Amino acid sequence: MNVLIIDDSDIARELMSDTLNRHGHRVVVMPSPIGVTRTILREGIDVVVIDVNLPTINGDRLAMLFRKQSRLDRIGLVLVSGIDPNTLAKLGKDSEADAVVTKPEVPEKLPFAVMHAYNARR
Repeated sequence: MNVLIIDDSDIARELMSDTLNRHGHRVVVMPSPIGVTRTILREGIDVVVIDVNLPTINGDRLAMLFRKQSRLDRIGLVLVSGIDPNTLAKLGKDSEADAVVTKPEVPEKLPFAVMHAYNARR
């Protein structure tokens, strides 16, 4: 599966990338959402993992934009953040993300969230 990670933190991108690589996924990383549509289409991305607290646009708002584009509506979306889990769950629901994972839970839960997001859009 092809997964795109968008997170402005080098450490978080590396942790998520390593976690998903160990589970057999091909991972592309971006520090910002600039050029994301082009990357998704060029790389054949199946699932996008988005940090909620990006400097240029909140990840939940970016997820909403994906859901409004017909050529991106098949993409699975996972929101990640270090914010309160209840707040993250609400942002995930409101933005139509397929799954949410708090950053402390990334090593254990991100691979399952990515699979869930992939299957939700098939």
